Amino acid sequence: MIFFDFNSASVRPAERAKAEAIARTMASDTAMRVRLTGWCDRKGTAQANQRVSLRRAEAVKRLLVSLGIDAERIETDGKGTDHTLPDADKARRVVTVKTGEVQP
Repeated sequence: MIFFDFNSASVRPAERAKAEAIARTMASDTAMRVRLTGWCDRKGTAQANQRVSLRRAEAVKRLLVSLGIDAERIETDGKGTDHTLPDADKARRVVTVKTGEVQP
């Protein structure tokens, strides 16, 4: 998980190492595909949180692409507000899930 500041889609410098680790894993398994899902805390409107959550996922994708990962291997999704996490610092995140393998 890569965590974000309130109302921000900028990857924190302290979180960059996590993206670099994801990029290394993907570079070593060139067939791996992933989905990046962005989330927000309970602050803000549903519409704003939907936009911010997608921008967060797209920011991580841009970072992975800048680290040499093919954009076609990365899906993004924004889920908006995460009502299951009361801790706002943990709710503002992007989750990475392996979705399969690139077909030859």
